[in-house]
Amino acid sequence: MDEEKKHSAHEESIGTVPEKKSDSGRNTVSLLLAGLGVAVVVGLIIWYVVGIQSVKALSESKFALTTAQIFRIPVASIEGNKIPYGEYVDNLNAMRKFYDTDTTGLTRPSDAEMSDYVLSRLLINELTKIVAGEYNVSLTQEEINSVVDTRLLPSFESREKADEEISGRYGWNLDQFVQKIVYPAELETKLSNAYLETVRDPNAKEKVKTTAQSVLDRIKGGESFEQLASEFGSDSTKDQGGDLGWFGEGAMVPQFEAAAFALKKGELSSELVETDFGYHILRVDDIRTTKDQTTGENVKEVKARHILFATNENDTAPFADFMNSRLLSSEIRVSKGLRNPFEELTTAPTSTPEVQTVETNEVME
Repeated sequence: MDEEKKHSAHEESIGTVPEKKSDSGRNTVSLLLAGLGVAVVVGLIIWYVVGIQSVKALSESKFALTTAQIFRIPVASIEGNKIPYGEYVDNLNAMRKFYDTDTTGLTRPSDAEMSDYVLSRLLINELTKIVAGEYNVSLTQEEINSVVDTRLLPSFESREKADEEISGRYGWNLDQFVQKIVYPAELETKLSNAYLETVRDPNAKEKVKTTAQSVLDRIKGGESFEQLASEFGSDSTKDQGGDLGWFGEGAMVPQFEAAAFALKKGELSSELVETDFGYHILRVDDIRTTKDQTTGENVKEVKARHILFATNENDTAPFADFMNSRLLSSEIRVSKGLRNPFEELTTAPTSTPEVQTVETNEVME
């Protein structure tokens, strides 16, 4: 019996020792892991702080750009929407490359002017996205593809050539150019059309036509064309009684040209002439034939006057005013070290935007 008790006690003593060693091992591992975790956190904090300082110093080093990308460090924000620092530098480099490779003698902007242009464009692009969301405006991939195929690529020999030339001029490939330049421009155009539809008077065009017809009737009744042109004209010719001077075929828009060359000397068009600009009252004062200096062939020219009643269907000024107003009322934050590109707008008498120059990491909050 005593032997059994001794044996049991021995087993218990053997069993308890390893358990104590196991607890000690786990404690050691836990301490090591905790220490490693603290070291990682401290390392990340140091990395972030150093990265922030690099961005504040506007460094374009690989370290600064990588850090800005990983920690999503912005260079500015508008209405809480952030502009990534990397995007700012990328656009800045593209603009520099554009002027570096220019062979036409364009005046190169200063570094500050380039920064202002790039930052202002990025902020406006972001504001356009915000407003587009409010108006339920978006672009499909099919719409973008159509713009590329019908308006961009025809300027190049091929898609490959477009990619090559764009890369040489901006440092972007074709897809990047479409994303960074074409897409924002097209979204702004579509938003403009959507906004103008909400503010246009649906009867405005008919009202303009009615006014134009009444003036045409007055001229037919014997009133002075020149005097009425000065009173009602909506372009610069009004100050010369509507005088357009001499012009030949191909100088005017097709509808206007067809009407002008169908009239005889001294004849007034019996009907209003409609173009994309609006409604015109047209009179041909003289006709002559001259020799084309290039081909030597005889060409017909007319000397005409008109009174333009603009319908303003292509006038985007209301949209520009609307977006400027939104810009003025937007909260804009710019990283310390950069100038706010809209600084001059803060003195506008109508309203003042809430523009703040902040520490870079404050924009993240």
